[in-house]
This record gives sequence, C-alpha cells and structure tokens, in this order.
Amino acid sequence: TRPADLTRGQLKSLKLALDREGFTEQKLSSAVSQLSNKEIAADIISLVRRYALGSPLVSHEERVRNAVSKLKAGHSFSKVELGWLSRVEQYLENELLLTPEVFDEDPRFRQQGGFTRVDIAFGGNLDSVINEFNKYLYETEESIA
Repeated sequence: TRPADLTRGQLKSLKLALDREGFTEQKLSSAVSQLSNKEIAADIISLVRRYALGSPLVSHEERVRNAVSKLKAGHSFSKVELGWLSRVEQYLENELLLTPEVFDEDPRFRQQGGFTRVDIAFGGNLDSVINEFNKYLYETEESIA
C-alpha cells in the first residue's frame, strides 16, 4: 500500500522472488499479451495496486507525468530546477523509484555533481522535493494511481 517506501533493492528483490516462483519476464509478458492496451502500459506497481486495492490502472509514464505536473504546479521552479526535473523525468522512464541515493549512484546524475550539486540547485530542498514527488507518484486516483 506504500510503494513509495520501497527501495530500489526491495524492487529488485521482488523481481527476483517473482522469477524464482516462475513468474519470469517471458511468462509475464505472455500473460500481458492477453491484457488490454491500458493494462499493458501499466507497471507492476500499478498492477498490484489494481488487484490489491482496487486502484485504477495508470501507466508508469502517466504517473511520472502527473507527479511532475503537480510538483511544478505547487512551486515556482527556476530554469535550472526545471532542467533537473526534466532529467529526473527522463531517468524515471526506465526506473520505478526516485531516492536521494540515485543522484550519487546513477552516472547521469553523478557526472553532473551528484546529490550535492542538485541539492544546491534546489536551495538545499532536494530531499523534500524527492519526498513530494514520490508522494504524487503513488497517490491513488481519489488522488491518482
């Protein structure tokens, strides 16, 4: 019920556990071929939320876009901050979670100065921006899935 609290390591562990139990990507892809286009666009977190909580199915891309839009609506970001948000959005095209560690671990951010530089760009508020983003990312549709 709180996917934003999952770490990257926990998500990898979930994938490995699914693989061990026979839910390989190939089998899951085969099962997905039986689904609708909307279901195909959803990631595993959306699928779990749908079946466990009755949340509407929302693709990862759509959740990222919605979260970025809400973040932008709630702040007056500078051009530099908007550039970083764009990089974060691109990063999340292939990743499920944004954590402070990402900025020092992922070469796309590390090569640009890592967490310290991005935090400076956000006036020392990067942790709160990440927390707010993750809150928006996993809201339910009464909020958004």
